Amino acid sequence: MLIDEIKEKIGEKIYISTKELIELGAAKSSISYLVSSGKLKRVSRGIYSLEDDFADVMFLLHSKYKSGVFSHESALYLHTLTDQIPEIHTLSVARNYSVQASKDYKVQFKYIDKKILNLGVEMKKTDMGNEIPVYNIDRTICDIIRSDSKMDPYVVNNAIRQYMETGKLSMLMIYAAQMGIEKKVYRKLEVLL
Repeated sequence: MLIDEIKEKIGEKIYISTKELIELGAAKSSISYLVSSGKLKRVSRGIYSLEDDFADVMFLLHSKYKSGVFSHESALYLHTLTDQIPEIHTLSVARNYSVQASKDYKVQFKYIDKKILNLGVEMKKTDMGNEIPVYNIDRTICDIIRSDSKMDPYVVNNAIRQYMETGKLSMLMIYAAQMGIEKKVYRKLEVLL
């Protein structure tokens, strides 16, 4: 009976949180029983699944670091500006955000000014259909230009060229101004034109 309710609550999603299980009426002891009996799989702290499938690493990282926003290589992948699945996912967080590195998954953090942390954030679905926060394409291009010396030049230049083919550069320059990197963006675009 509880498993049927869990299946209905999950729907097309893959994961369910402890909070959602409790809202369905499951006691913590029931959750432990479902896990030990193999009917429910604990995939991360407070996150469960009915499936023994591959983990949606980006969703699990978002569940652990709720105020983080996927950026840089991770955002390029979500926007299909690269076909390379990142080995290490990148999350941007506020400078004063205290993080404890994940033992389960590789993640790096970019510490940025709180004033621009939410600039250009949108929700996007992972390959497994779960929604996560990611910087939009314009903000992502600003981020990779700002960090280009720390990234693979081929990936950076290829992503910028693909972006430039859209012909929509107005938001890029607005974000560049708000991030204080207008000159660097102009120089990079001039080189690639």
